[in-house]
Amino acid sequence: MKLTTTGEYGKSVGKIKKFASKNDKKPQEYKLHNLGTYNIGAELKVNNFKYNACYGSFEKSFFNKELHKAGLKTHYYNAGAAYKYNATTITLSYFGSAQFKNKVDSVKLNISHLLAPGLKPYVELHNYTLKGKPEFYSELKSRKVKGAVALIGIKLTI
Repeated sequence: MKLTTTGEYGKSVGKIKKFASKNDKKPQEYKLHNLGTYNIGAELKVNNFKYNACYGSFEKSFFNKELHKAGLKTHYYNAGAAYKYNATTITLSYFGSAQFKNKVDSVKLNISHLLAPGLKPYVELHNYTLKGKPEFYSELKSRKVKGAVALIGIKLTI
């Protein structure tokens, strides 16, 4: 079993500007929150299976409540499982995220096979759903978008 945690902290020195129009000569300036993030993750290996999960948050990093009208909360999470048999690996994972009351849900299936040292062809299928609206215009209606992506490739390691 592996456990990990990471964090970042930084001081915001700049300001964000809000222009009333493209010809605005004196935009309003707003101070941004400092950087402050964390991530907690774990991986468990049992025979040919690996299970993993993580959770993280950007907290209020670089946000300002005057500009970000949809809210300041932001977080992401991931869970997955992988099975390896000889040179073939099958992975199924889920990723979810919420920021400015916008949500992402994504499921990924990956199949790869090591043909030779450093040569690994793979197929990856993603299915995703996005729900939300622009962070600066909270009066707009929320939209939902669904989609799928298929990737076929070869990973070359030298």
